[in-house]
Order: sequence, then structure tokens, then C-alpha cells
Amino acid sequence: MAKSTILEKGLGLLSLFTRYDSPISISELSTLANLSTSTVYRYLATLKAQGYIKADVKPGHYRLGLKILELAQAIKRQTSISLSLPVMENLAGQTGESVLLCARWGEKGMCLEKIEGQHNLRVSYMYGVPFYLHAGATGKVLLAYLDDEEAEQVIRKVGLPAFTENTVTDPEQLKADLKQIKRAGFALSTGEMHEGVTAIAAPIFNRRERLEADLSIGIPVHRFAQCDNANLIDLVVSGAKEITQKLKLYDI
Repeated sequence: MAKSTILEKGLGLLSLFTRYDSPISISELSTLANLSTSTVYRYLATLKAQGYIKADVKPGHYRLGLKILELAQAIKRQTSISLSLPVMENLAGQTGESVLLCARWGEKGMCLEKIEGQHNLRVSYMYGVPFYLHAGATGKVLLAYLDDEEAEQVIRKVGLPAFTENTVTDPEQLKADLKQIKRAGFALSTGEMHEGVTAIAAPIFNRRERLEADLSIGIPVHRFAQCDNANLIDLVVSGAKEITQKLKLYDI
């Protein structure tokens, strides 16, 4: 039988933490992994340096670190994206417009997935580029469903910079807008982040009824003026609700 590699031993040691709800001692890990205490200690030192485990208040004991939570959140995001893609593709097919799946990323928002529009002139967005939450429908939905205190904290930390003459920079006006978004169940904006762009966004919730992300479309203003606006809004809201049901079905 081939000998276990260093990586296999390290991962095997890490997996032992999933068996227990309480911190584990080096001697327990040594027995379970059939490794010497000195070898276990070396592996733990590496895992601790990377954030996968952390020392407990009880001397000689360890527990899982925050890096594991980051991995769990990444899996959750990837699953959410996979479940959302068919809905996004359908919405893009029905509207011909660019469709976004976005989520809060600290005090800002982030595009998790996108489907490009079919028109020669279309609204395009970049993956992984943070955007402010107060400007435009996509960001405002992410901000509207935060607790009031948390939303105010975000505003205090990053401010309300203007990107166009339509950007809302008055805190009281923004609060009124956010309340209206929650009442209506969607957000509609024109030229708040980018000149000449109208956006429609609707919230996506998880099984705990907490905001998970939002679904949105971006459309040039001149084309929006020629569309059935009510139908566009219904399509976005219905798409967000369909994704919400999928997340609940998969217990996300």
C-alpha cells in the first residue's frame, strides 16, 4: 500500500475535527490519526498558520478556525450560482438584456454571475469589481434589506459619493428610497450609477428569509422607454422568487 502523502495526512488530521463538537487535544489527535505527537504538532502549526484551526483557551487543545467558515461560504455561493444560472439564462432569453446575480461583499456589492445581453448595444458588468450600494437598483436592493443599524453603518463607513447627477447622496432621501423598495419588492433606477442605464433588481432570500443576493437586469434608457416596463419588472421579480424557492428547496 502506498504511503500517505503529507497533504493526505494533513487533510486527514483536519477531518478529525468534524467528529467532535468540542476542542480536541494533541494527544487525542495523535491517537486517532496514528501519528506521533511531534508530527501532529507540526501539522497543527501549519493548519493554524493558514487559519484552518485555532488554539483553544484550554491549553493543548484546538478547534476549527475561521478559514473553514470561509470555505463553507464559498460552497454556499457556488451552489447559489449553479441554482440561479438557468433562471438567469431564461430571463436573458426573454428580455435580450444583460442579467446579473449580485451579493453584498462587506460594505459594497459584488457581481457573482452574469449573462450578457443579446443586443449589439448592451449594458456590461465586470466580475469581482466592488460597487457602492447606494447608487442604482442592484446595490439599493442589497442595502434595503439590511437591518437599519447595519445599513447606517455601511453608509457611515463608505459615504454616499455621486457618480452621476441622478445618484442619491442625501441620507434621508436614500432611507425613503430603501423603504419604498421593501414595500414594492423591487428597485428601479435610471442613471444613478451609469449615465443612460436603467436597472431593475429584485431580492433573493434564503431559507431563513434573509437576503442572499439579488437578480437584476440593465438596459439602455432609450430601449427601456420602448419596452413594456411592467412586464420587465414582473419578469425580474418572478425570476428572483424562483431562485428563492430553489435555495429554500436545497436548504440554503
